[in-house]
Amino acid sequence: MASQMQLDWAKDVCVEVFREHGLKLSEDDSIILVAAVFRRALDTWLCEHREELAKHTLDVEQTAREARAAIASVICEEGAAFREQLRTDVRAASYAAEQAVQRALAITGRHSQWKHRMEGLVVSLLLFVFGMVAVFYLR
Repeated sequence: MASQMQLDWAKDVCVEVFREHGLKLSEDDSIILVAAVFRRALDTWLCEHREELAKHTLDVEQTAREARAAIASVICEEGAAFREQLRTDVRAASYAAEQAVQRALAITGRHSQWKHRMEGLVVSLLLFVFGMVAVFYLR
């Protein structure tokens, strides 16, 4: 439907331009001639609407500058929030790692090497005594 309307509009423009110049548009007219007609119609439209187009261009450029500034502001705010959250996470991870190290050091502090040595000595003495008793009774 839209393409039929565009074709009708194009036909009307061609017929009007040819009529303005006193020429008849026929089926065997060159495509180059029709393209020239469309070019002239476009140039005429651009000349007639030059001020409106310039104003529209300025409005679009101003809107683009405002949008760019707003986007830059949002990106800066989000970047700052992201960096602060990273700092918080790093501090939390550092604190958790420090606590883990402190717990590990506290565990090794409770069970000193002397305690393990004494346990080993007692176990060895008990094995020796049981071994002697076994040898004495099994003979």
